[in-house]
Amino acid sequence: MKIGICCNVFGPSGGMERYTLDLTKGLLENGHDVEIFTKKIKPMAGLDLDVPVHRCNLSLFPGKVHDYLFSLWLKKAKEKHHITTLIGCCRNFAADLAICGGTHVGFLKAIHRQPRLSDKLAIHVERRYYREAKAIVAHSKLMAKELQEFYAVDPQKIKVLYPPSSLVRFSPCSEEERIRLRGQLGLPKDRKVFLFVSSSHERKGFPLLQKFFETTNLPVTLAVAGRPIPKGLKNIRYLGYHHDIENLYRACDFSILASLYEPFGLAAVESLLCGTPVVIADNVASGEIIPDSSKFTFKCNDLKSLSFAIAKAVESNNIALPDIPALSETLGISSHIRAVENLIS
Repeated sequence: MKIGICCNVFGPSGGMERYTLDLTKGLLENGHDVEIFTKKIKPMAGLDLDVPVHRCNLSLFPGKVHDYLFSLWLKKAKEKHHITTLIGCCRNFAADLAICGGTHVGFLKAIHRQPRLSDKLAIHVERRYYREAKAIVAHSKLMAKELQEFYAVDPQKIKVLYPPSSLVRFSPCSEEERIRLRGQLGLPKDRKVFLFVSSSHERKGFPLLQKFFETTNLPVTLAVAGRPIPKGLKNIRYLGYHHDIENLYRACDFSILASLYEPFGLAAVESLLCGTPVVIADNVASGEIIPDSSKFTFKCNDLKSLSFAIAKAVESNNIALPDIPALSETLGISSHIRAVENLIS
């Protein structure tokens, strides 16, 4: 069996890009013949993936039609390269197995925006994506619900598989190492530090966090990793881009997720695996597998609720973290790959 994987970007980037890399590596390690079909390729420094990569150059076309044209190209490429099964890690209507890490209808409803022409085109392709795929992997129960509610997908066609995390890379460190990392990053010793990881600040809820941290009198600091933010913000420090994100989790007191729309929210799980508790909005889907004792929850986009959750976190002591071995079967890469193999066999 020759397996194809299609994606918007092949290389380290956002959550779905990381998932694509994990999926590719896992299938290769299990002896499968894998080829990649993508719109864009990023440098793969430090990643040992010996796999053929085929790029569809859409630079001459407007972004609105990229998904549609990519789908047409995929259908031809699938036949040309004798692909037995195509796994879709992006919106298209050529995939045999569709990975659902978010729906466009769900996103628009979450941000209270009426569909524009570009949205309507995206939804058109997405409906075909879920209708024509033989099976669908939903990255959370929330996504399974959206697939049924917004796209009328037969629940028998959906398999909920949470995106995997590396239980080796994301692991706790000693208190001595945590103090060293904290000093290396220049984080304050006398304040509770909340880590915010984001490449899309509006969707991830940065405006709400900025409003709170710039006006609070609590001894807290928001450390932002990822896309740049304005300079000179009170109680907010920018850490830049980091490939060793696990060390940021280890150095901080809490991670915080305030997304307006979050199909899963891998940062919350990774933080907990590193021994750092989380403050998350009640719409973050990874909350489905995080025990109440390991999280402080607030209402999405609600400043008063956020303020209460942070105050409670600051006052807390000896927060119970989830049992890591118990999470291994749910979050382990090898078990995830086995489940995907069962769907495409």
